[in-house]
Amino acid sequence: MAGGGLSELDKQKILDWLNRKWAGSKACTICGTNRWTLSDHIVAPMTSGPDGDISIGGVTYPQAMVICNNCGNTHYFNVAMMGIWRKEPKPSEDKSDG
Repeated sequence: MAGGGLSELDKQKILDWLNRKWAGSKACTICGTNRWTLSDHIVAPMTSGPDGDISIGGVTYPQAMVICNNCGNTHYFNVAMMGIWRKEPKPSEDKSDG
C-alpha cells in the first residue's frame, strides 16, 4: 500500500475476496443499480470512548470502501479479514547515533 493508496495487487485481492463472499444480488439496496467502484484507499473510522471523546491515532478498523456509482451508497469491508492489511513497524523516534 505504497503512498497510502492500494496497489493493483491489493485491489485484485479485495475484488477476489468480495466475489467469494458477496452472496446473492449485488444490486444496490438504495437505487437498484449494479455498478460499484472500489476506493483507491483504505479508510478507518475514528473511534470514541463512552464519554464521547474522539480518539485520533488510537484503535483503528481498516476498511475498504465499495461505492455505488449511481447514488453513493457505501459498503465498508474489514481488510484485516481479507488478509491484505499489513501493519508496518513505526520508524524509531530516536534518530540519534548515541
